[in-house]
Amino acid sequence: MQKYFITTNLLLLLSLLFVQTFAQALTLEKLIDENAFQKSSTKINKPQAGTWIYQGFAATLPLESLLLEIASQTFQTQEHYDYAGTKTKPGEGESYEQNDINLFAAYGLYPKVELQTGARFRDNSSSSMDWRGRRYSGKNRGFESWMIGIKSKIYSSNKWCLTVGNTLRFPAYKNRMAPSQEKGRNTTTKPTLGDASREYRAALLLSRSSEKNFILSSEIGYQARQNFSQEIPYALEIALLIRNYFDLFAGIRGIHSLSTDGSRNNYESKPPIFTGPTNLHNSINRSYLMHFYGLHLRLHSSWQVMLEWSSLLKGRSTDGGGRVTAALAWKID
Repeated sequence: MQKYFITTNLLLLLSLLFVQTFAQALTLEKLIDENAFQKSSTKINKPQAGTWIYQGFAATLPLESLLLEIASQTFQTQEHYDYAGTKTKPGEGESYEQNDINLFAAYGLYPKVELQTGARFRDNSSSSMDWRGRRYSGKNRGFESWMIGIKSKIYSSNKWCLTVGNTLRFPAYKNRMAPSQEKGRNTTTKPTLGDASREYRAALLLSRSSEKNFILSSEIGYQARQNFSQEIPYALEIALLIRNYFDLFAGIRGIHSLSTDGSRNNYESKPPIFTGPTNLHNSINRSYLMHFYGLHLRLHSSWQVMLEWSSLLKGRSTDGGGRVTAALAWKID
């Protein structure tokens, strides 16, 4: 993991040079628009009590504010993408479903610094058939992983917000080895919870608000997963604030593989584990692009719900299908 941290720090140093130029270019715009934007209801840097809704990827919590969130996500495999990006339908008797419960907490340690922690609980179920026609059904649930993170705002104006985020995720389980790839995929009665891999992620998060009640957000980063390829995660989103208690959002998110997995395109060279009939786990240089749509609804000055639907547009070494996410958040100022 040491070389991953070194690579990331170099990327962040280059990013800081970009930020300096970026800030100078925006100084004039900031002076012109400052008074007008302070009257707008779409501020992303200084949310007022009772108007909490959505503020974009780059927003951080105010000093001493606390955010608690519980989110549920469900996914069912509808298609497989192999390492070449070829799409196929699940075979006869195959099915795979994954349900997650994510707990998340964040705290405004300083005016521009947010600390984060969280945990994920997962329930996987599968059915498959071996080459003899024998059917296997499997189920596995438990504590999947926990994470810690920090977000630091490095530039902000009345319209722009630029933040650096760093997260570490640790698995809470170990995988059992399967006799072979075929048996791990088609004969399991207890599919793995995931890849059992430590993850480090660093990202630049940029948000821009407008007086037209739009917030445009983007993310570009670097992700290192133990025993898997290094990756570049990215996202682009636009949100429309309908009222001070309701917004709609849509966008794309994905992962681009840097193809550093030593297995290359030889799936048989991967250590076999009991994945069940899915390409989500034990993948080779995975990559994907998905689109998503959703809404935020403020129920109270301290409570907010989020609903999102997403689906894969293209991918490699992954599964396609619809994902539904619902979240409930509570913020204490």
